[in-house]
Amino acid sequence: MVGQMNEPKVIEAVLSREEFEGLWQYFDRTQPAVNSLAIWTLNNASYGKGDPVSWQHPLRTDLFFVKCATTVRLKMMKILKKDIQLCKIHANGQTPGQNSLFHKDYPLDEVWTFILFNQMQWNHEWGGEFVCKSPDGKLHYTPYIPNNGVFIPSNWEHKGHSPNSLIGNGYRTTVAFSFCVPEIHAHINSRQSRTWY
Repeated sequence: MVGQMNEPKVIEAVLSREEFEGLWQYFDRTQPAVNSLAIWTLNNASYGKGDPVSWQHPLRTDLFFVKCATTVRLKMMKILKKDIQLCKIHANGQTPGQNSLFHKDYPLDEVWTFILFNQMQWNHEWGGEFVCKSPDGKLHYTPYIPNNGVFIPSNWEHKGHSPNSLIGNGYRTTVAFSFCVPEIHAHINSRQSRTWY
């Protein structure tokens, strides 16, 4: 049961160097690749409250994301000690002042969200930490460290803090991978517009 987790699980050096650099090509606005996600759209009502929460892009279905999701899945399975399947991939960008709201990704048990900090370079003075609230009401903060990641049950409240003004014209990006146990995979996919593998 998801309730057995009482704190977020942090994984360091999530992707291989090749995967990490390959993924960054989709986000690098300075030298965008042909299939780059450097063209972002403002998502200004993601949780139905009119919050200008983040920047998003439409190309997260590329198979390279699924390759990275497979690496994440295997590392999560070592900790969870159970089989899980990919439900969703979501890429998110935040510039200074884009403060997100606490939210839950899925209301069900046996679903987890993994947040990958995918920037190539990050100065800890820029902020951008991930924060979640465990069922006991305790807040947990995970600093933004490139190629590290953190996962939680998807029914925990959580959000990403936007970078502060010290980042200048930069931005904070993450890739969220959601996974569930095989028994509810079909149920979750039946309620989404995109079917994952």
